[in-house]
Amino acid sequence: MRFWHATIRHEGDHMVTTHLTEEGALRSAIFDIMEFMGLEDGEARMNRDQDVDLPTDHKVINKMSLDELRHWWPIYGEETWDNPYGYDVQIVRSNLEA
Repeated sequence: MRFWHATIRHEGDHMVTTHLTEEGALRSAIFDIMEFMGLEDGEARMNRDQDVDLPTDHKVINKMSLDELRHWWPIYGEETWDNPYGYDVQIVRSNLEA
């Protein structure tokens, strides 16, 4: 059985959420990045290059397909680069074997 994990590091703390689907892990990671950035549900925000409006509406993100989430994931991840708080989010896959 395959599991997906969103691993989050922030100021020395390490947290992990575990999901049955890659979509769940990606959504969790995107929502965590939004929280780190101080973004409220639906608040307008452009990416750091100021060329893309980030989707921040939770209903829209919850309806995204896996391909859409995979598209937005690196864009959201880029927003956390070079932060002074040691904040980092990764998506990791694992397998459960009997």
